[in-house]
Amino acid sequence: MRYIATPILFFLSFSPAFADASHDCDSGSTPDSHITGCSILIESPSSSPRNLAIYYGNRALAYFAKRDFEHALADFSSAAEIIPDPYYYVGRGIVYAALGDCDRAIGDYDEAIRLEPYYPRVYNNRGNCLRKKGDLNAAISDYSREIKINPNESVVYFNRGVVLKMQGKFSDAIDDFSRAVTLNPKYALAYFVRADTYIDEGDLDSADRDFKIASMLDPSLDRKSTQLEVPPIN
Repeated sequence: MRYIATPILFFLSFSPAFADASHDCDSGSTPDSHITGCSILIESPSSSPRNLAIYYGNRALAYFAKRDFEHALADFSSAAEIIPDPYYYVGRGIVYAALGDCDRAIGDYDEAIRLEPYYPRVYNNRGNCLRKKGDLNAAISDYSREIKINPNESVVYFNRGVVLKMQGKFSDAIDDFSRAVTLNPKYALAYFVRADTYIDEGDLDSADRDFKIASMLDPSLDRKSTQLEVPPIN
């Protein structure tokens, strides 16, 4: 049997069905095709630990896209148990955050930072949870760390600006919103919230200008009901 195993594994790895599953797991056209392809690979006896973790991670993303958070959590956990890569902890943290469990999300972000202190977006994600928990100073600190690592991410300036606005630091908030729209001129929500912050400052002309830009970019934005929700992080 030991001599038969090698050709069997070779056949599995290079069969058309295995190749199709590999393609679907990596770049399937729908979440369901990702799940089907990754499931075939996960059940294959020829998967190395590194590849097995990748398959679980890819399937977790597909489950997350379907808002099947229970299976997404299970797959990210399986991947992290096999290979303790920060990617899997960040992924699981995002799922916990989507479920409103910021304590567990922060725990996973902390572990990702322990493994890789400069991992992209992890400070931004942790900052979002800290903001939701009301720890505004810690949130600002995390956004500022993220900006040092990722100085061209418009969403991080927006997120920090939202917290500064919440603290009544309107001038600093406007600076961050301005940086966000400089990096992303189509960032409708940043124009919209900057407009509301101009009102806080008493600058009605600038507010009117920004409201017009925001509504032109996104007609769904209603100037009568400013939204301060932090955009989701992918």
